[in-house]
Amino acid sequence: MSDEQSPIQQLRPRKPRPEGAHDCPWPGCTGYGRAPFWGCPRHWAGLPLGIQREWTRSDGNPEERRQVGAKIDEWIRRLHDHMHDQAAPVEAAATGFGAEVARNGALTVRRPGLVVTFPPGEAAFLRRVLNEGADLP
Repeated sequence: MSDEQSPIQQLRPRKPRPEGAHDCPWPGCTGYGRAPFWGCPRHWAGLPLGIQREWTRSDGNPEERRQVGAKIDEWIRRLHDHMHDQAAPVEAAATGFGAEVARNGALTVRRPGLVVTFPPGEAAFLRRVLNEGADLP
């Protein structure tokens, strides 16, 4: 999923920010989270359960909270590196196929009368289809 808003989401009025809410620290996210959660509900739920538990246990201990925050930053960096590694071969093949690769690795193919978007998790399948010319199922 992308952090960018669709045109429909842009038209919806945003709910007022609750008292005591904080910005989501996920790179590029414009959402907010509430204590005791690290970030917005979407990105909090995306963190591994072990890291969520460490974050929750560190409440009230600023030094431990900073250490867990650094661990989360490292986890996000590795996740983004992995997504980039998965998307790179698809991006190389996509340009010759008339497709676009989003920052999150999603692939959009545009043809007259047809737009198909593949989520980032399907990168292996897309590599096989685009690089080997395999038939779509």
